[in-house]
Amino acid sequence: QVSAKQRWTIKPGAPAADIVARAREWLTQYRQAFNQKDARRIGELRGLGADAVAKLSEALTEQQGLQVEFANVQVEKLDDNRARLRYDRPDRITEARGGRPGERTGSVEQVVGVVGGRLQEIETRRR
Repeated sequence: QVSAKQRWTIKPGAPAADIVARAREWLTQYRQAFNQKDARRIGELRGLGADAVAKLSEALTEQQGLQVEFANVQVEKLDDNRARLRYDRPDRITEARGGRPGERTGSVEQVVGVVGGRLQEIETRRR
């Protein structure tokens, strides 16, 4: 009796939590890009076109003393390629008039996903 031998090539898959880890890293890069006023990098992370990046660059240039932080971060896996991020975003700025320090806080919900092999923003809601 002859038995057939089959060889299987199995590529190790990403662990289930990989999209969560990637989403957390994406958020870290997003915060760093804001604090460095790097409109080009923010544009890459958000999937923005050249016109939107140019407008963002102008807006960031006008912000004095901008310090972006994220608090109460929650990351929810939607599937192997998408995650939902929820967080509060207290931005510290120096007001243009009078030079007084100020803070504005908002809640953000973003869906990030793999697009063309890279993680980028798919949807954003701010409150």
